[in-house]
Amino acid sequence: MKQKLLLSLMLMLLALVACDNRNGDNYPSQTEIWQNPTEDFYLMVEHYRADVQKYDVININLYSKDNCTKVVLNGQNYYQDYYVYMATTGYYDHYFDFDHSTWDILDNNNGILNYQIFFPTRTVSGSIRMPALHQTAYPVFDQYQDWNLAWTLSENPDFQTCSIYMKNSADNRVRDFVEFSGKDRSHVWNKNIWARLGTIDGLEMRLTANNYVHKDGGVVWAIRQNELDQYLFTPNRQRDHHQRWKQLLSGEIRLKRDR
Repeated sequence: MKQKLLLSLMLMLLALVACDNRNGDNYPSQTEIWQNPTEDFYLMVEHYRADVQKYDVININLYSKDNCTKVVLNGQNYYQDYYVYMATTGYYDHYFDFDHSTWDILDNNNGILNYQIFFPTRTVSGSIRMPALHQTAYPVFDQYQDWNLAWTLSENPDFQTCSIYMKNSADNRVRDFVEFSGKDRSHVWNKNIWARLGTIDGLEMRLTANNYVHKDGGVVWAIRQNELDQYLFTPNRQRDHHQRWKQLLSGEIRLKRDR
């Protein structure tokens, strides 16, 4: 789960970097957030769905000048679990105590996310619309062909991003990141991106819709992400993987504890 959280955060930051130089947009950048932040706070609320497993995960990140005791989202309190003070910037990086059933609460308000952030000397409040979730039937991946992806969205977000990550059995890797406007509904990846890998046995894709608002001296960012993870593409290896997974869930296989 920590790896997924870090990956999600990296993808959000990549999106920020990609958007930073566009004329007329006031996106923060990776450099701004982590090295030279200018806003009083940056609140990011992300929901992502694993397409194959069909499970939902929620992440809440707050990076701010002042320490924060709690965040309220659609009337639900989320208390600070712990924080890390970043001496290089003078900002607090907050971690909140919540479980992933949180999404059921956030999703029960017609797509509107009402938020309150409790700082020592003030409370910031407002609302932002959560983006719609991409609906797509991921095409079968053929490494010798261009990869065509199409999706639908019930409404246009402020912007979209998509990243792909691929590896071979020797753990050589390629990554590609693309930013789309809120109106786009398809993209084609050229097979030359991964041609040097040879036989590919691992693929990850992250497709995100993003809304954001500048308010009260800060940035509030709402993210919806649909993800696809595929590993061990040959039928036999894929069947073995699913069988091991079922055995693990049923208790037939028990993982050793770390020593």
